[in-house]
Amino acid sequence: MPAHPLVEQLRDLIVALPAHGVVRDGLGVVFSIALPLLAFAAALGLRRLGVSLRAARLLVRLAGGAWIFIAFYWIYLWPAGWLPPITLLIANLYLRGKKWTRPLREKDEDPPPLFFGHQGSLVVLMLLFWWPGYQFMIIGGVVAATLGRETAAIVNRRWGKRRFRFKGGRERTFEEATAMAVVTLVGIFLTNFFFARIPDVWFIPWCLFGAVLAASVATVTDIYARKEIAGALMPVLTSLTLYFYTMAGFR
Repeated sequence: MPAHPLVEQLRDLIVALPAHGVVRDGLGVVFSIALPLLAFAAALGLRRLGVSLRAARLLVRLAGGAWIFIAFYWIYLWPAGWLPPITLLIANLYLRGKKWTRPLREKDEDPPPLFFGHQGSLVVLMLLFWWPGYQFMIIGGVVAATLGRETAAIVNRRWGKRRFRFKGGRERTFEEATAMAVVTLVGIFLTNFFFARIPDVWFIPWCLFGAVLAASVATVTDIYARKEIAGALMPVLTSLTLYFYTMAGFR
């Protein structure tokens, strides 16, 4: 039985909307902002159900970086890419001062956390690299600052025993640093492999060497940078490493 004409028109409209540049960018911005905010609301709900604070905050922090994948596929207009991190930066500053966000804070935590991570760094990266062929550099920085750091923190809490401190750096455990290096290496390699579009390249070695360099920079930054700025520095330095690696002719 054929569908009603109104149903067919609605279906055609839904299919056509993402193909229209301005509408597609607008939807990408909305979806990119909505993902972290919905994750934040879900985390508050999970806390009320008895889920641990660490698990709830992990969900929010990962969502605070995962919007970049939506942006990659939906946002093409350069200025539109600035809107999600700027909006989430404002949301960070607004939410950290509200009493009803206390279920997602440690007791007497001072200063209150930046729930969505250091979105200011992503504003800088979107200004620098949100161009066709360059977006994978931002994604690599986000992978290091979210997936790499959060995995390292989990490993440290569960299995961290052998402690070390390099001169000028913070105290770390061997297990934590290893997890950071390995997860970041794998994550950036997959990012390069699936998102980079570099013609005439011996591609898998190119992806691997770039991932080794970027993961090394991310891990060293995590070890040496002060805790207050490590989260902000890491995505910027990691993305810049991928940029200079690409531009230097390692192809």
